[in-house]
Amino acid sequence: MQGDEKQQGNGGSTEAEDMDRRENVEETPEATKPASDEAVKQEEDTGTETTGEEVVPAQTGPFDEDDTDEAVERVLQQETPQLSPMERVLNVFFDPSAVAEDILRKPTWLIPFLFSVVLMVAGSIIAMPVMMDFQMDMARDALMERGVSGDQLDNILEQQRGFMPVSILVFGPLGLMFFVFIYTLLFVFIGNIILGGTRKFAHYWSLEWHTTVISMVGALLTNALVRVTGDMQGTKLGLGLLTRGDVESTAHKIASGFDLFTMWAGIAIGIGLAVFTKKSKTVGIAIGLGLYVGLTIVMNLLGGSWGM
Repeated sequence: MQGDEKQQGNGGSTEAEDMDRRENVEETPEATKPASDEAVKQEEDTGTETTGEEVVPAQTGPFDEDDTDEAVERVLQQETPQLSPMERVLNVFFDPSAVAEDILRKPTWLIPFLFSVVLMVAGSIIAMPVMMDFQMDMARDALMERGVSGDQLDNILEQQRGFMPVSILVFGPLGLMFFVFIYTLLFVFIGNIILGGTRKFAHYWSLEWHTTVISMVGALLTNALVRVTGDMQGTKLGLGLLTRGDVESTAHKIASGFDLFTMWAGIAIGIGLAVFTKKSKTVGIAIGLGLYVGLTIVMNLLGGSWGM
């Protein structure tokens, strides 16, 4: 009897444990169940993290931790430009950093191009009489050195005088476009190859035309002084004033490179270069000034009249 009771007791305990295990299985929270195929698919499609209790969106920001210039540029291009075309032209004189940042949103060049051409043509028209006399004197000296004289000399000079206004008003803007293109290529090389930037040609092309407006304002004022003084070579808006007594000297040609508006434009494009490449303004200004002033001096020494 005791053995039977012991067996019954053991059997009762076994049945009680089986019932407890079944109850524990029934009471298992949903959080311990594996995610269904539909939940896994939803997580892959929506980029969310599925948990047992709720679907939590994955934590994301505007950029990844390792932001790239391309990612920043995509965001900037999606933003609406903050400055109007006219505001860009005006602000490039006093806030080139804001202009450069706006160019990153949308590079444009037509308005500053038109401003530059109008300023250049206006300056040429103002100084036209002095410029023509100066060119005629140079042409006469060259022809006489070649033995041309008398009526033949007069006829040639008359033909050149008739063609000169067209040359100044047509080939002047074309030459300006050519030099802006060359300067743009130089800054693309410096900005993207040397400084490690990733900006497009359109960004540098736009920045170059905006800073060219500064140079053309200087050209307009210089031509106005040429008309007033009748001095084609000695009128300068910079260190060239100190050496204008000998316009053919090397010192004058070098000093003329340190022109007020040339340096102003160099500083402006240098600041824009710093914005484009994320370098310090000091580095950008040093490069902009060095390139603008340096190339102007080279052109002066070679006998040209071009400079930015």
